[in-house]
Amino acid sequence: MRVALREIAAKQSRTFNDPKDKVLVGPKQALLEALGDVSWYEPFHNLVLIATYVPPETSAGGIIIPDRSLAEARFQGVAGLVLRRGPAAFRDEGHVKFYGVMVEEGDWIVYKPSDAMEQFVRKQGSGSDGVSVRLIQDIHIKGRVPDPALIY
Repeated sequence: MRVALREIAAKQSRTFNDPKDKVLVGPKQALLEALGDVSWYEPFHNLVLIATYVPPETSAGGIIIPDRSLAEARFQGVAGLVLRRGPAAFRDEGHVKFYGVMVEEGDWIVYKPSDAMEQFVRKQGSGSDGVSVRLIQDIHIKGRVPDPALIY
């Protein structure tokens, strides 16, 4: 299956005929547009479904990021967008205590890629390329960040 890395990266910095007409779409909006409605996906237990952060296709200096680097972001990226939570996520139980910490849908979180199981989700009703998502246990989420581009 092809992964929509380039498409998601390109949505974040679309340029039209005139450079002043550049439209920037944030990474959250680019991922959500590529995924569509994911309310059909129901994580069980203490699992959290996150979309893998994909950086914009151009660097701050205007250099186009090669496909290989975008693929590395998929495999080694450490930030993701919370899409859905299981019913037991972030509930204190036994020796596991969260001390009031909770993540909400739309939060950017930090994690270790090997702690999460990668899957691909396709927008319902389309034959489009899949979007890299991961299922991760709540205890493996390391923190929350305001902007995924700050973490690498």
